[in-house]
Amino acid sequence: MRPQATEGSQSTSCYLTRNAVPARAFRMQLAFSYPLDLPADEAAHATPDGLGVIRIDLDGSQPYVGQARNLRRRIARLQGLFGDRVARIAFQPAGSSFEARVVLWRTAREAWPQDYREKLRLRCPALVKTLQNNRFPRLAVTSRIRGAALYYGPFRSRVFAEHFQEGLLDFFQIRRCSENLEPSPEHPGCVFGEIGKCMRPCQQAVGDAEYRSEFGRLLAAIESGGESLASALEQQRNAASEQLNFELAKSLHEKALAARKLFLAAPEAADLDHWHGLVVQKGAERSSIALLPVYGGYLQPKIELQLQLAEAGSLDQRLREALQNAVFQRGAMTAQEESMAIVSRWLFSSWKDGEFLRIESFERIPYRKLVNAVSRVSQGRRRA
Repeated sequence: MRPQATEGSQSTSCYLTRNAVPARAFRMQLAFSYPLDLPADEAAHATPDGLGVIRIDLDGSQPYVGQARNLRRRIARLQGLFGDRVARIAFQPAGSSFEARVVLWRTAREAWPQDYREKLRLRCPALVKTLQNNRFPRLAVTSRIRGAALYYGPFRSRVFAEHFQEGLLDFFQIRRCSENLEPSPEHPGCVFGEIGKCMRPCQQAVGDAEYRSEFGRLLAAIESGGESLASALEQQRNAASEQLNFELAKSLHEKALAARKLFLAAPEAADLDHWHGLVVQKGAERSSIALLPVYGGYLQPKIELQLQLAEAGSLDQRLREALQNAVFQRGAMTAQEESMAIVSRWLFSSWKDGEFLRIESFERIPYRKLVNAVSRVSQGRRRA
């Protein structure tokens, strides 16, 4: 008995069901179905033996959701474990561990809406946050995305984020304290004000407008990836050199180099609202490739392409058509936080498979780099 294709489905997900259940009830595009009383040999033949995600709906208890390296073997074992309590089994093959992790996350959100984050151990990466709602804005390192603010990251660890924050503040006279200031000439101040690294708004040394102007320069540096800061320092260096003030020119040159080095040390980091990229993985189907776009820090639906369809045109052409027709959406802040938790865990891991291509905008995708990345991933080669 061959699995029957669900009408209108285009994915590679599958399910076994005791009773007829609409595909939309699971919110996954289920491509094949067959009854649970199918003979074991036929069920095993219809179930792939590769990597994937399983959901088992149980009578009278919470669904089981898990990732398996061998779907066929795991489903057979779980059927024996749960016995007659099984009401429905759904599974979706995946071409890589990253894709399986994404499917697991989306499936668990539906199956365990109350505690899926704890069960999946989703931890947002370290970020540098701009607290702009305060009268005197400042920076802070956080692992949560809450409220309207600019978030810069991700960083490998909190230590890396704190190092970046301290290095950035060395170029600006922005306060490092965390208290809610009540400016007064009698305020004791701090050591950073004494050594000229803070404008001392606590002591009313500057007004609100002047302080916010300095913070605006800091925001511009973050949004430009350090370019505005380094360019300003280089212009000051050139001016000092023309005035034959070579000592000052040397100092400004070293500061400009330090500014560029600071941002180059965290190449993955950017303003999260403009954190775009493509995760390139092997697809679940043979000779296929999977693209998992990240738009503004949000994971988007997978785009899968067959590589051996010569009649469909060149790979460059098919990539352009697929990405130009894709519709990307933003969602709640929790979805952004969870998306970055999944992406950063893979991106900074030692077991990372596939490649990640950071892009400035989906209107300006470097297709030559993307084609090269797809070729390397499909052939199992690593980037040199």
